[in-house]
Amino acid sequence: MVTIREMIRQANAEGYTDENAEAKVCQDVVLKALSESSLSRNATIKGGVVMRSISHDARRATLDMDIDFIRYSLNDESIRLFIQKLDCLRTRIKKVQLKQTDFSNIMNQRRNQL
Repeated sequence: MVTIREMIRQANAEGYTDENAEAKVCQDVVLKALSESSLSRNATIKGGVVMRSISHDARRATLDMDIDFIRYSLNDESIRLFIQKLDCLRTRIKKVQLKQTDFSNIMNQRRNQL
């Protein structure tokens, strides 16, 4: 069985920087766990992860992972359960930081600056 450290070394050999190699391996682990779970119909992966997967280009690497939930509650307990179901490494996650950009606030701030 290949270790995560070996997967990171392989990504480095494919041209990924250290930081991007770690992110790629983490994303690949999450994608694998999601694809094998009952939750695969409740999430859509988008953004840089998809572009990297399609192009196989290290230059398209991204550090974050954009997930849209489909017919799935966004309350804290639901998100915790989602992550627990994907926990193929059997680790304990203490805190999950949800990051959502509200573009309407950004646009309002820019309008106020003009």
